[in-house]
Amino acid sequence: MEVETRAGTFNVHVLSEQLDPAAQVTVIIVNSLTSRMTLNALASFRKFNDVPTNYLIVDNFSSDDVLSDLVREAGEHATILSNRGEPKSIKLGHWDSLLNAIGVDIGSKFVRTPLGFVCHNDVLACGHGWLRHLTEKLTDECRGAAFSHDIIRIGAMHVSGYLYDCKLYTGQDTFWYPVKDVWDVGDHYTHFLRSRKLKYHVCRCTHNDAQLDPDPILDPTVQYGLPISSDRSVDEQGRVLYMHMGRGSLKSIGAYDKPGKTTHDEWIAFGSWVISAWPG
Repeated sequence: MEVETRAGTFNVHVLSEQLDPAAQVTVIIVNSLTSRMTLNALASFRKFNDVPTNYLIVDNFSSDDVLSDLVREAGEHATILSNRGEPKSIKLGHWDSLLNAIGVDIGSKFVRTPLGFVCHNDVLACGHGWLRHLTEKLTDECRGAAFSHDIIRIGAMHVSGYLYDCKLYTGQDTFWYPVKDVWDVGDHYTHFLRSRKLKYHVCRCTHNDAQLDPDPILDPTVQYGLPISSDRSVDEQGRVLYMHMGRGSLKSIGAYDKPGKTTHDEWIAFGSWVISAWPG
């Protein structure tokens, strides 16, 4: 089918469809080029989640092999959309950020739940109730909840993982795209809430608080025993609920190699351990 977005028209194929009529949240994960980070993220989400949830993977321009991996390993648990077409025009942002925005834009058009959760694919849920921790922060006045916020531009909820109100943020008001020197992917929702005098919640996160020291017993990076560089978001008890590696797409193709930072392969190994051994 053809899907219209602000960046152009795309040919999108539904490779699998898994919908829970009782779901309250749809998680949108954008994938590109490789599959393992996305598959680990999905497995960790499912392991530690107790909220009725639909999972939606939007793949941008990956190979047939990557798509086969996604369908084989995630097709029973998630709706998988394949964006194989080229856009008619690209006028906004940088290509890697734009791919993420296009994926979220396409995915949001398939959401049928009251709430949506947008995220990167280089993330892991690490604690039971990770999603409920966000949903329980919502009130009539608070219509967003995030695991971290950006520290530049407008200080928005970070699109590596935040909850939004699908009934509120829809139609002409919905704008996922980066605008250079103004906002990055997903920043506009924070602007949208502020402009309507609505609130949002942001968890404590090592990305935002250099003094934050999660409880070592409840921190999987400590218990794993090998150094893992990532942002860690915690609940009120200091329990790590959610982790974001950062630069995952670039690391997955060998385009980002900074000393002291966790590599793609190290993150994959850590994620596999979290899924198989970490009690949360």
